[in-house]
Amino acid sequence: MRQAEERAFRRLAKNAKLPGFRPGKVPRKVFEQAYGSEAITNHAMEDVVPAVYAKAIREHDIDPVDRPKMELLPGEGDEPTRVKAVVDVRPEIELGQYKGLIVNREPVAVTDSDVERALNALARDRATLVPAEREARLGDAVTIDYEGKVDGVPFEGGSASGQQTELSEGRFIPGFTSGIVGMKPGDTKDVEATFPQDYKQADLAGKAAIFRVTLHEVKELELPVIDDEFAKAASSHSTL
Repeated sequence: MRQAEERAFRRLAKNAKLPGFRPGKVPRKVFEQAYGSEAITNHAMEDVVPAVYAKAIREHDIDPVDRPKMELLPGEGDEPTRVKAVVDVRPEIELGQYKGLIVNREPVAVTDSDVERALNALARDRATLVPAEREARLGDAVTIDYEGKVDGVPFEGGSASGQQTELSEGRFIPGFTSGIVGMKPGDTKDVEATFPQDYKQADLAGKAAIFRVTLHEVKELELPVIDDEFAKAASSHSTL
């Protein structure tokens, strides 16, 4: 610790500005009178503690899982300064009897509808968006501008420009998606929606809002044909 304090003092003294002394030439006693001995001790601790802690971890064969909580314990009289480190360690786990156990395997019946649902999900994952010159429908991807107001006053996070989103129930607050369904590119209308009672922003929970929505573009999902070529692209198999 004494050696670390001396190194710390030399580093600190380089930047110490005291009248009558050049940087790095300040006597330690004068430095401590001006800045206090704690500054030296604190810097020395930063030098010593990591090495001492790492050594203690090795000596006691400890497997820590987090950073330690450090506490400085000043020595009394001629006793040296001590550091107390408390750290969480990995628990010792005793395995019970796991061999020879008997379990009942429940049979799994895969129906034709299960297969169809899985194939449709794979196809949807590989679908592409193509422009649709028609009114917006559920499942479409639309590009919109909107500005929401509660009691005629705009609220934080209630507006966007050029927002592309999928029209699906549950993605927005109740009433917003259904209000856009049926709009055509170029249409502007007021959509009324109500924030749920458990909405995360307490000042908006349960309140009705009016959104001024302008629809710019409608795109629909174009699903790939589910055939052997699709099977090759979606799996390691060569046929459907």
